[in-house]
Amino acid sequence: MLEWTRGITIGTSAARVWPWLVQMGYHRGGWYTNERVDRLIWRVDARNADRILAEYQSLSVGDVVPDGPDYAAYFWVRAVEPERTIVYSSIRHPYRGHPIDPADREDLLRLEKKLVEGGKYIDFSWTFVLQPQGPQSTRLLIRTRANYAPNAVRAASIPLGLLDVYFAHAILKAIKRRAEADHT
Repeated sequence: MLEWTRGITIGTSAARVWPWLVQMGYHRGGWYTNERVDRLIWRVDARNADRILAEYQSLSVGDVVPDGPDYAAYFWVRAVEPERTIVYSSIRHPYRGHPIDPADREDLLRLEKKLVEGGKYIDFSWTFVLQPQGPQSTRLLIRTRANYAPNAVRAASIPLGLLDVYFAHAILKAIKRRAEADHT
């Protein structure tokens, strides 16, 4: 298993950080990563919200959140503790996406089973944790955990770690900037 934890201290309350976390997702609030990099990856215009989006302030266990166009990559919402924790998980092919209909839960489960049985997948989770540090200070942590097959994917652990550093730090800094600006 690969595991990385990154964090940042944000100068506002967890209640003010939470809305930025809840609305994350492709064509929701975005992942708050570099939009030019997102356009290179997805080859479509991917924008990150610079304000709280009321239409994306609801998130429940079992929801499917897009991580790319046509849900070619997606996350299941596994846990939601308001103003505290969001846990996402995803089983996907290491090299290519599989567009799906997010409303067809049985198809999602069949796809994931097929990937695992085929022996070529990455099974990973993203956990976002808010830890209040005082009335106007919150620690935001992102923990990435991943299992994979085949073992040849292990050779990609260093590049994956570097990608995780880049994306996690971009997300952390962008949320900090937005939440602190929203606070003033």
